Amino acid sequence: MPTTDVPPADASADVTDASVDSGGDVGGDVGTDAGAPRVTQIEGGSFAHSCAALSTGAVRCWGVNDNGQLGVSPAESRQRCRVPDSSPAQTLPCEHTPRDVPSLTNVASVAVGNGGTCALKTDGSVWCWGVNDVGELGQGTHDTSPHPTPARVDLPAVRQVAYGAFHVCALLTDGTVRCWGNNKFGQVGLAPDRSETTCDPGDGFDVGCQRRPRAVEGLSNVRQITAGRNHTCALLMDGSVRCWGLNDSGQIGNGMVESQDAPRIAPTAVTGLSNVTQVAAGGSHTCALLMDGTVRCWGWAGVGQLGGATTTNCQVGSSDTFQCANAPAAVPELTGVRHLATGRYHTCAALTAGGVRCAGRNDEYQLGTGALGTDRCSLGVESIACTRRFGDVSIPATSAVAVGNYHSCALLNDGTVRCWGAGYYGQIGDGNTTNREGPVATSNLP
Repeated sequence: MPTTDVPPADASADVTDASVDSGGDVGGDVGTDAGAPRVTQIEGGSFAHSCAALSTGAVRCWGVNDNGQLGVSPAESRQRCRVPDSSPAQTLPCEHTPRDVPSLTNVASVAVGNGGTCALKTDGSVWCWGVNDVGELGQGTHDTSPHPTPARVDLPAVRQVAYGAFHVCALLTDGTVRCWGNNKFGQVGLAPDRSETTCDPGDGFDVGCQRRPRAVEGLSNVRQITAGRNHTCALLMDGSVRCWGLNDSGQIGNGMVESQDAPRIAPTAVTGLSNVTQVAAGGSHTCALLMDGTVRCWGWAGVGQLGGATTTNCQVGSSDTFQCANAPAAVPELTGVRHLATGRYHTCAALTAGGVRCAGRNDEYQLGTGALGTDRCSLGVESIACTRRFGDVSIPATSAVAVGNYHSCALLNDGTVRCWGAGYYGQIGDGNTTNREGPVATSNLP
């Protein structure tokens, strides 16, 4: 069972044992010789790349590399991977196995977003690379070119970094938070019309963007942060949680479902939640791990990502109703949990006993249960495979999990990594582009 403090696997450790988070995907203690190189933390990414921090201070990344998010120029990628269902066939630069990020040393942990990556070094500095469409590099600029070389972000000493889909937040050592990047829905803690400027991420639609880190007002004594697709949450030292940003599916957890035109700008207390040791923000849902090892989840539940939590019919304005929980709901299948990871459409948990359980979208085998399952969920006009109850993954003892949009990874107690789910961009890291029904060892990692 988790202790009263955040478990060693969690993201609020001191910078000398730091972790980062894009939905709770953090590292943990592993049962290897302290002198042998090992993976200390993994990140699954919000799209299709993953990264691992090593005990040597190095970082290795794999998967899609169209924005230089793996730390090398797209032109220097060793492979090209076909875009699924593209006709005529289109390809993107990619890496089928983990590859070192050049000239990056003394890294404590990594954070992965939708086309970008950030690293937290042992000296408390933050370095980011990859996409910069909406100022994700934190350099005061934005453009649509790849940026494969890590650039230092102008910040005081940082304790933890969280990377959502297109925005980044840093927890400083003084317990305050600064955010930057996409602010279309107030996810950096600022009204969209007060953003530094507007950016066009390439789709012809301008969004408010914050190109330099800015303090989230009214937030202090923060213990851990997590960034979802369009919302952000902070775990405070007293065990309570505050969230802000888009709340169109109840992902803020304040008992309401609100229009995209009225996002929550200020950090808002999550209803009836206390004794939290970790919070993980996903696509349009959020989950919290409590001190007793149980889990509460809230937000959109359309593809089963809340597991067996009680949901209700929700509606925004005149839109069709959908299943959601607008306040934290208990997940009955999950007890004895030590770490949570939430992706865009699915959720996984690492158990204190060493197991892993997952629920949600499963059309690419991202739940790792060895089968698509019998449930069907609606995603727009599409009917997809899903699992509405948490199921067991057949895997050796695991300390932490990390999930992306369509794949998942686990850090085992022996310091190795196994991944499963979608592999078409090489995100499994096993040298192939094959979807994997269950956990497969990732190559080129200690």
